[in-house]
Parts: sequence; structure tokens; C-alpha cells
Amino acid sequence: MFMSGRRCWHVLMLAPFIIAASACTNTTGPASPSSYAVACTTSPATGQASGIAATENDYSIALSTAAVGTGPNTFDVTNDGPSLHEFIVLRTNLPADGLPLEANSSVNTDAPHLTTVGRIQNIQPCSTKSLTVDLKAGRYVVICDLPGHYAMGMRAPLTVAGGAA
Repeated sequence: MFMSGRRCWHVLMLAPFIIAASACTNTTGPASPSSYAVACTTSPATGQASGIAATENDYSIALSTAAVGTGPNTFDVTNDGPSLHEFIVLRTNLPADGLPLEANSSVNTDAPHLTTVGRIQNIQPCSTKSLTVDLKAGRYVVICDLPGHYAMGMRAPLTVAGGAA
């Protein structure tokens, strides 16, 4: 049985869309935006037990404490979100939400009044990495500086006081 020329043309035009739609389904039905996200189903292994716990998610950073003492401090950074993140410790007197931005909404870490103290790059989802830095008394901000992440809220203030906190 042959189709008329006009119907055949419509079927041929729809074929790529039918194939693409079938590729976007899973065993439970059509894919939704939430099905693309990967969530941690178990807690990642943590770093050193005496560290400052830092949890990154899309799009926030939470620290276990907002104040620490001077000297060596270890951040145990867990990426609990579905996206790649990084963790940067900046010394600054600027407020956490007032850092200078580049055109792509990342922080201009070379700007005056910002000193990069330490950095972890490429923190994969559902993983933990540790960073030990020697902190002097003052104000700090920890951020994820992948384009747009800081602007969406991936920042937290940290105060370092002389002696143990």
C-alpha cells in the first residue's frame, strides 16, 4: 500500500521528531527536566573529621561554622548537587554578596581588595575534597566561581579570629 506524495512528505518530515522523542524517554515515560539531574543517593565520604564541613549544592554553599581560629584550617568540601563545582577561599573586607564581577557573572578574583587563599577545582557531584589553608585574622568569603554560580548564591562569609574559635 503506497501513500500519496503529499502524505509521504509529511511522514518524512515528522520522522526526525519521532526518533528524537523516543530518545528522550525512559522506562517510566517521557523525560522531565528533573530526570536529567543527578542527585547523591548516599552521603559522599568525608575528609578529615576535624575540618570545617562545607556543602555545595545548586546553588548554595553552607559552612558548618561561620567563625574559626587563625592558623591551619581544613575545609572538607562536599558537592551534594548535580553539577560540577569549585571552592575558593578569598580574603576580603567586602560583603559576601558584593564581590566585583566579570561580564560572565564570575568573580574578578584579581580585583583589588581580594586575595585568593586557596582553591579546589573540579569537585564532581557526590564527592568530597579537602583543602587546608593557613588563615590569618580577618574576613573571608568562600565561593564557587564557575560562570554564574556566585551570582546565583554560591557564597558564604567566614570570620577568622585570633586564637582558637
